[in-house]
Amino acid sequence: MKKIHLILAGVLICLYLIACNDGVDNNSSTDSTSHRNTVASNPPDPCEGIDDIDLCKDAGEIGNLVIETSVAQKMMTNFETFFKTEGGKNIRAFEPVYWLDKCTIESIAEYLRTQTDPVTKKRFDGIRIFIACEIKDNAYYGTDPYKRRTSINIFPTYYEKAASSNKSDHKTSKQKISLVGICSSAYLQDFSVADPQNKAFKKIYRKEATPQLKNNLSESIWIDACIIYTLEKLIKLPNANIDGANVNMAAYDNAIQPTNPVRGRYTDIQSTVLVVPTHLVGGKHEDYWYIVDCLFKHAKANGWAPAPPGGFNHGELCPQVCE
Repeated sequence: MKKIHLILAGVLICLYLIACNDGVDNNSSTDSTSHRNTVASNPPDPCEGIDDIDLCKDAGEIGNLVIETSVAQKMMTNFETFFKTEGGKNIRAFEPVYWLDKCTIESIAEYLRTQTDPVTKKRFDGIRIFIACEIKDNAYYGTDPYKRRTSINIFPTYYEKAASSNKSDHKTSKQKISLVGICSSAYLQDFSVADPQNKAFKKIYRKEATPQLKNNLSESIWIDACIIYTLEKLIKLPNANIDGANVNMAAYDNAIQPTNPVRGRYTDIQSTVLVVPTHLVGGKHEDYWYIVDCLFKHAKANGWAPAPPGGFNHGELCPQVCE
């Protein structure tokens, strides 16, 4: 009998332990599910780490880095209004956006950081973005007023004090920016190829050497090297998934007057570019305005009040001599 009682007691203890363990497992499962739901409802912040990004406050002519999204979008609309039409007709050949993949941006940053102009041996201080176009009419544009599709060409620059005020202190190097690994970009090419395209834009679109000269249509925009290094850092943000940057055509208007005057801006209405980080949305490289807003807030938190007068856009404009 004692043995039977011992056996029954052992069975009861086992059943009790199993019941207790079931209770613990159920609670653990509930806690785990709750944790997963919390993580799912709070995805990683794309702007994590942005507070450590250099804002280029004192970088060359460019002044500041960030720009308020509403202002940026207004400037892009200005381009469409002032430069994308003529005589009431849409200029289809004038492309409004040019995309640079992150590999190209990183390669440009590395080139500026490590190379020098082979002739002067001077370190590079930035890049010049030339607005260019095809050198022959394109049949695709039929009877359109402009038949040459636009593009951009990018070359490094080095500092050299200009002899006169109508020339740039940032001299264009004729060296092609070399890319790393398997990177490729149609916007980085030999100067012998790019120069005719740059000159074609001045002739066809700016109408240089004619009474119809469009002097408010900038031929190129200089951007400080610091901006490129900052783009490189943005690309490396852990949660942002930035895939490159759009070079957006844009334009000032009479209501957009930066605190520090933009060198080369001769009129209230004048074209420029906005370089905006991008991310992939539905297969398209869309402007990443959330990141731009984070940069803007970062600047304000650092005591830039009122908010800094723009950025990525306040480079030196170039109707003046910039070759």
